[in-house]
Amino acid sequence: MIFQEFYQSLYPILFYQWISLNRSTYKKDKIIFETSFSNSSTRILTFQMENVIGKITIWENGIVEEEIQENNGKQLFYLHYYLAELSYGCELFEEFYKILLNHNKQKIYQIALCCTGGLSSAVFADEIQQACQMSHLPIMILSLSLDDLKENKFPFDALYLAPQIAHLETRLLNHFHKPVYCIDFTDYATKNFHAILQNIKQNLKEEWS
Repeated sequence: MIFQEFYQSLYPILFYQWISLNRSTYKKDKIIFETSFSNSSTRILTFQMENVIGKITIWENGIVEEEIQENNGKQLFYLHYYLAELSYGCELFEEFYKILLNHNKQKIYQIALCCTGGLSSAVFADEIQQACQMSHLPIMILSLSLDDLKENKFPFDALYLAPQIAHLETRLLNHFHKPVYCIDFTDYATKNFHAILQNIKQNLKEEWS
């Protein structure tokens, strides 16, 4: 029992050294790796990529925290666990590393919601964006007015029109040469954000799968 506790007390430093020894792999994957903080009780390792940053925090008591954030600070992934076995920690790190690489490659879809003045679409954009964040969906929702569209200030992958401007669908499709959809009248009038998001997800699947 004493020997087991002794070995477990070494796991945090051994785990830290094992991760640090893989620098050549991180460099090959275009990751800037560094120990961003270190003292007697805590070590923080960072994995900086183009679109995301990963952090591994190793505490002296054997607790490990794994986190992935977008560069704007939005959290994409978080896990904490006790380093009861060194092999267990290595397995979880390898899964963390795969997720880190996948998130960096993941395309963020810019979806624009448009109404005449941009006011009602702003309400929809806020609610749908919150739902996307809760579900960790790679979707950014923009709220645009017709004037915004005319000035072509904001890039987007697909455009969704409020019912009151649905008659512009063909004209806007020919102008932007990007997918243009009309939001269902009933969903818009009843503020059925869930149904609108499901429609966006389905259209993304069909357009980009």
